Amino acid sequence: MSETVNILCYKSKVLSNGKHPLMVCICQDGKRKHQSLGISIKRETMRFQK
Repeated sequence: MSETVNILCYKSKVLSNGKHPLMVCICQDGKRKHQSLGISIKRETMRFQK
């Protein structure tokens, strides 16, 4: 059983205040579940590196 947890910034979705929402992506047994954190940030503040 393998589990991974990632924090994602949805670059494709722009909120009314010009920010992007942060999401938690939980992958378990080949299934993905996205859950919103209720936090939004500006695109410039996130470092997009793996």
